[in-house]
Amino acid sequence: MIGDEGFAFDTETLQHLADQWDDFARRYRDARDLANHLTRAEGPGLDYASVGHAETLVASGQALKAALDERVRYCEDMRDRFLAALGKYIEAEDEAETTIDKGRFE
Repeated sequence: MIGDEGFAFDTETLQHLADQWDDFARRYRDARDLANHLTRAEGPGLDYASVGHAETLVASGQALKAALDERVRYCEDMRDRFLAALGKYIEAEDEAETTIDKGRFE
């Protein structure tokens, strides 16, 4: 990423890290999709215990889904940060190349 002294990672590392964060986000999305099943749980009967357990399971599923949503957003944000750093790195390389090329022809 970019600091006051320049880039701390090369382009391959930045792309690799962005890909990893994207993979983490995908895995959390998959888990979130599975958690949706919990949010639709119904008790096997109409008795208090069945209904109560189903309500508890639905609430747990909703909490799990919310936590997984947060993790998806975090991973996507990290992916986007690495992609932004990669873009700045490539832009800086292009600028340097243009400057060098101009210097050769003037």
